[in-house]
Amino acid sequence: MKKFLLSLGVLAVAFTANAKVYTVFDASVEQPNWTENSDDQFVLETVIRGADFTIVTAKDPRSSTYKPGVGNSPLRLRDNCELSITTPDIEMKAVRFTYGSASSTYVAQGTVAEGWIQGDIIENTSNDLPFSMIITNAEGSHEFSFTSSEKYIMLSKIEVTDTDFNDKSDGPDVVINSIADIYENDVNPGDLVSVNFDMTTAYAFGNNIYATDSDGRFIKVVGPTGYETNFLISAKWLGTFSVENGFFPVIYAQNCPSPSSSKRGDFTPAVVSAVAASDPVNMIDLVNNVFVINNVEFAERTPYDEFGIYNDTLFTGTCDDTVLTFCNTYNIFSVPAGTYNVTLVFARVDIDEEENVTPVFYVISFEKSQGSGIDNLTTDNMEKGEASYYTIQGVKIANPEKGMYIRVENGKASKINIK
Repeated sequence: MKKFLLSLGVLAVAFTANAKVYTVFDASVEQPNWTENSDDQFVLETVIRGADFTIVTAKDPRSSTYKPGVGNSPLRLRDNCELSITTPDIEMKAVRFTYGSASSTYVAQGTVAEGWIQGDIIENTSNDLPFSMIITNAEGSHEFSFTSSEKYIMLSKIEVTDTDFNDKSDGPDVVINSIADIYENDVNPGDLVSVNFDMTTAYAFGNNIYATDSDGRFIKVVGPTGYETNFLISAKWLGTFSVENGFFPVIYAQNCPSPSSSKRGDFTPAVVSAVAASDPVNMIDLVNNVFVINNVEFAERTPYDEFGIYNDTLFTGTCDDTVLTFCNTYNIFSVPAGTYNVTLVFARVDIDEEENVTPVFYVISFEKSQGSGIDNLTTDNMEKGEASYYTIQGVKIANPEKGMYIRVENGKASKINIK
């Protein structure tokens, strides 16, 4: 169990990057680590491109449910709300606000700390979010603060730099030529990566894309909509690296190419046994993988709402005496009790206080099983004499080792567990 946690821990190793621009807040990127302090403030402590940052902002006094960093929600600054950014690692010389509105309704200047100078609000009509403002400090500072006026302000993105935003020398922190490079090069959350290889879409739901490279490794890409299974994601684009659910790598694409049905791969999901999928030793190799587990038995109908679907409700199924935990994150229609071949993606683990790991599989599709290996055995398999052994899928095996098998002896078939 701990081997799995240590293996994934490579994603959290920090290093000092020669970065220029640091995106400390982006509404399009999930930032679930915001906390609340006793002063009625939201606090985010994060590492961006190798530098430590602390962002503090007051709560929205008119909403008890609002929290930044969740559900693509802009950062809200209302009623003289203060926003502060501190970092011990760089001297910030400029901060850029991108406002989270296509109209000027939620766009305004405010009051800044001594040494900082607000620029004009700039409108770029070619952008979906056209309004931005740059605030500068010629001497540089480890601290920045901004207080809104009485006008309600929404921010979609906050970037800081230790130079200026006209400096074109800023490039990617890491160039990756395969998914394995993410692990081998100690890529950190917040790093700007250059993706220098083609990938094939294994599954896409909206702008959430699970992709695989030529080595058979998988990663999640949050990019443009329109991708479908086996669409090719061409190389040569930039993205911000992040980690979801604690351990699962994701790249938030900045200029990922638009999908084209004429560029296709040949991905087919592999069949993985329930025992292998639940083994912590194997989990690291299955991160973000799309695969199939056959003959999963559901004792009751899978969770549903009035539309026949249900979002983010955990439920269980059993296969080879192994209990599996599923989640209907991608709004797949509910199915009645029965036995199914389940196509899924492994993109989440739940860990309790004792560090027990429960893999959670996101369902992509249910296909009614045509029967287990026992059902598919014919009378030709059941000749009298010495015992014969088959996998659960009905494949004959000469020397069975540890695991679940079907034993055929004297014309009778039975399921056995070799330990």
